[in-house]
Amino acid sequence: MTATAVKKPIKMITRGGHRIYFLSPEKTTITETDLFEALRRIGRYGGHANVTDLQHLALCVGLAKLDPEIKAIEGEDRLRIIARCAIHDFHEVYIGDVIIGLKPFLPAYKEIEAKWEAFMTARLGLPPMTAEDQVHVTRIDYRAAFVEMTYCKHPAASYQGSLRKAPPITEAEGKLAAYILDPHVGHLNLWTTVMDALEAGGGHL
Repeated sequence: MTATAVKKPIKMITRGGHRIYFLSPEKTTITETDLFEALRRIGRYGGHANVTDLQHLALCVGLAKLDPEIKAIEGEDRLRIIARCAIHDFHEVYIGDVIIGLKPFLPAYKEIEAKWEAFMTARLGLPPMTAEDQVHVTRIDYRAAFVEMTYCKHPAASYQGSLRKAPPITEAEGKLAAYILDPHVGHLNLWTTVMDALEAGGGHL
């Protein structure tokens, strides 16, 4: 079944009262309230780890700033990559996420996801993703997963695919994780981290 095969999809409404058009993201109203309220509630790893999407994105921002390869990039290019790290999961607010290992079996979802990722990138004022930028974002995304799993003492930190080969967490990364993944840290503080990175990279909401 393709993404266009369903004739009468069930309507999904955001917390702010806006309809989500799964196959036509450009018709969907994007608001800061909907993004913030959903990201602070959506759980990572299908709920199998005590980490939210908002914590993950804030952690990605911090890790990107610490990453030697990204630090070596000068000027606006570096800030743009950090901004991409900050918003790379924003589309999950509207179409959810599929847990690791299952997505390859859902080509229709992958088609929809690609459309939403491109839409959110443009909607937030960033240029289309380049192959080089994607490499950086993916590396930071995987690093964040390893840091999160390690901090949460999740068994996946020791055996899950490429995470097994990850270098030990540095002191700076550990301090960053201890702050961002602390459940007592205010959601607004994390949201500010994400939005500041987006704006510094030339994006906007």
